[in-house]
Amino acid sequence: MHPSECEQDRTGAPLRILILGGTGFIGPFQVRYALGRGHAVTLFNRGRTNAGLFPDVETLIGDRNGQLDALRGQRWDVVIDNSRANPDWVRMSAEFLKDSVDRYFYVSSRSAYENTSRIPMTAAAPTFTYETAGVARDAERLPYGLAKALSEREAQRIFVGRTNIVRPGLIIGPEDETDRFTYWPVRIHRGGEVLAPGDPSDTVQIIDVRDLTEWMIRMAETGHVGVFNGVGPATPRPIGELLYGIRAVTTAETTFTWVNYDFLREIGVRPYSDMPVWMHSHRGARRLCPLRPHTGGGGRPHLPTLGGHGQGHTRLPFLSAPGTSASPPGRHFGRAGVGGFGRLARQEVIGHGGVTRCNSD
Repeated sequence: MHPSECEQDRTGAPLRILILGGTGFIGPFQVRYALGRGHAVTLFNRGRTNAGLFPDVETLIGDRNGQLDALRGQRWDVVIDNSRANPDWVRMSAEFLKDSVDRYFYVSSRSAYENTSRIPMTAAAPTFTYETAGVARDAERLPYGLAKALSEREAQRIFVGRTNIVRPGLIIGPEDETDRFTYWPVRIHRGGEVLAPGDPSDTVQIIDVRDLTEWMIRMAETGHVGVFNGVGPATPRPIGELLYGIRAVTTAETTFTWVNYDFLREIGVRPYSDMPVWMHSHRGARRLCPLRPHTGGGGRPHLPTLGGHGQGHTRLPFLSAPGTSASPPGRHFGRAGVGGFGRLARQEVIGHGGVTRCNSD
């Protein structure tokens, strides 16, 4: 998008935005959209990952593990912290920047919630503590959810009243190198009979990386602060709509065989981890209260949802973004733990043996 087009509905002066990281999955979309809105962007990273991605953007070299001197002597309106899950990094960065930055955005995770079975899951729901996570305070390694929750508290403690916490669920879109979502377009693109988990009405909550990052930049412009679930849309999409939508943008001859939750549980196929995206309808993990569409300066609503503004489910990593690094058909998935997906190919055969437990279309 040309900057002049992107800036049309922005009011107020351009912001100075510091992004910690900025060259991974989420960061580049934040950078591009912020630049398109006319803001000044500075990156702070080690200069190792995609180092030449933004040659015209100011990049300060350092390390979150205490080497922060490059940040000294400047001021920013907003800092966006995309760090994975390290409370010490958040504490050190927030302490270093507390007098030179107005607001702190921390990208957390829905995994920070101690109990995801609540319905609805509002942003006020309790997050993990050492006690509820069953982890000793002197533990050398922290579970992901606890680390995120502790990181949130560090930012809120240091930037009192000046913190935005965003808790995304599953983030999808171009440049996503994981198989958390791309399993489905890859499998459906191959064609044939596809095992579909649960019931077509089971809801899923996913968000496109572009919608999430655009919403964050617009939130920075409005000055809103608070804690938000980074999911959408307001009415969760059923997995049937997702899978049939993927099939609609492929040329493959594909049919779905819906296998119920009880049978999948009996044969050891786990929701979400073995069957990406899907959670059985009785679980609360897909019931997070979504982002509310706060209005940007000129009145245009933010775009926090996948498919909420005519985008549909055609934002598929390898189908709609040629040349990206997302998984093409036939790629071997290399992420740790994805042996379960190889097992799914066998489960498709096993599951079809119990025809009374399956519904085929």
